Amino acid sequence: EREAIIRNFPIGLFSAPNRIIDWGNDKFFEILGYQPDDLKGKSVRTYYVSDEEFEQVGQGALASFKLGKTFSTEIRFQRKDGQLIWCRCSGNPINFEDLSEGVLWTIEDI
Repeated sequence: EREAIIRNFPIGLFSAPNRIIDWGNDKFFEILGYQPDDLKGKSVRTYYVSDEEFEQVGQGALASFKLGKTFSTEIRFQRKDGQLIWCRCSGNPINFEDLSEGVLWTIEDI
C-alpha cells in the first residue's frame, strides 16, 4: 500500500545519494520527460540547464543541511525533449548528521 501511495503521489519524489539518482516515483520521471532507466544511476546534472546552476544548488543545499534545515529553491530544469520548465525542488537528508545516508527530494512543475 505504501509503495502504491509513493508511486502515485502527485509530487515528484526521488533520492539522489551523492547527486546520483537512485530511485524516483512516476511523477518525478513524468515531470522531466524521462523513463526510469534513462535516469537511474545518472547524475542529477542531466536535467540542470547549466553547470553553474548545478553547482549553486549543490552548495546551497549543503549549507542548509549543515544548519539542520530543509533546502528549497525554484529553478529551471531541462526536460529530455529540451523544453525548459520551472520547478520547485526541496530536499531533506535522511540524517542531518550523516549526509551519506542520502537525501529525499521533492520536485514540482510550477
